[in-house]
Amino acid sequence: MFDLNTLQNITLNDKDLLEPFLRNLNEVSCEMSFTNLAMWHEAYGTQYAFDTAGRLILYSPVEKMIYFPRGAAISPAELAELSTLFYRSGMTENFIYDIPSEYTVSNPDFEKYFTIDETEDNFDYLYDNKRLSNCEGNRLRKKRNLIKQFLNANFDCKIITLSETTAERFLNLALKLNSMLDQCDFLTDENKVISFACKHLQELSLNGILLTDNNGNDVGFSIWSLLNKNVADIHFEKADHSVKGAAQFLTQQAAQILDSQNVTYMNREQDLGDPGIRRAKHSLDPAMLYKRVGASVR
Repeated sequence: MFDLNTLQNITLNDKDLLEPFLRNLNEVSCEMSFTNLAMWHEAYGTQYAFDTAGRLILYSPVEKMIYFPRGAAISPAELAELSTLFYRSGMTENFIYDIPSEYTVSNPDFEKYFTIDETEDNFDYLYDNKRLSNCEGNRLRKKRNLIKQFLNANFDCKIITLSETTAERFLNLALKLNSMLDQCDFLTDENKVISFACKHLQELSLNGILLTDNNGNDVGFSIWSLLNKNVADIHFEKADHSVKGAAQFLTQQAAQILDSQNVTYMNREQDLGDPGIRRAKHSLDPAMLYKRVGASVR
């Protein structure tokens, strides 16, 4: 039986333990990122512990749910027992998040214990960096045209690398672009997270680029870290949409950098059910979707 008393808050001090463990999983889920977990620790209060089998147990008291345990194999019966333990302690609503869809397929008795909640809102979008870098294929034709328009108007644009000396420019642009949107709790949290990220670049293993226009104005940025050697997680990517083609050029440049580093895919995370975001993500022609499943104990 798992000991609930072993749970502890995730902090930057846990990097040496959690980052190698998560990267060695070779998963593509953006949730299995030390960087994400540490950046959003205040918003979600995420805690962790290892069970006696060496599995990583993640728990969010804010969301009142646990994540599917990573590490040694676990049976649906054991999974239901773990979920029920949290539920009976008043910590969750007996819901498990981020279950790989292949787990439910390879365990035919899964639905004996759980009711599955699967929605595209929670799927991660993954893209081939070489294809995005070259804007290959008919589906990316419009992106190629927008990039040409941006470069024609901004032939002297610059790409600036994220560093301790440039981080303030990334943060200022993020706050500026977010201030133009309808305000909500998520944006409030995101502003805090980006501020935290820009103060702790090295501890969070962050990389990124800032795009300027012809006049030296900052018009977009992208910030990422590696999920594993083959997949980068794009944590933040924002552009001034009044500058035609800036967003498309920014994405292409990030893909080009990652491809040059032999990183095959970028994970651009979920659309959260927003129709506009979903159209934008599909317009980039994803190579695959990580089909994240949730489940409640019957």
